[in-house]
Amino acid sequence: MSKGRLAKALGFLGVESLEQNSFEIAHDDSKTWYITILPEGDYALWNNKETDPNLVMYFDTPDEVIEYLHRWKKENDPMDHLIIESMYKK
Repeated sequence: MSKGRLAKALGFLGVESLEQNSFEIAHDDSKTWYITILPEGDYALWNNKETDPNLVMYFDTPDEVIEYLHRWKKENDPMDHLIIESMYKK
């Protein structure tokens, strides 16, 4: 899937708009996860390796995204290399 298709599915005109509204929130050795502020005000979580719109997760607040990532890491592999950012960064 392309990033352009993801941008359109999330309600953006194109990749540039998607990138302007997305912030790196976590990464490991092979993927970077992004939180995107959607046009209607919700938040989407997606990663750079799986840009299929069907794999995007949606949340009401950025805190819910961070809580989800911490819970996922703890339940799946507490020793994996997932690094969750406490602050959004470009």
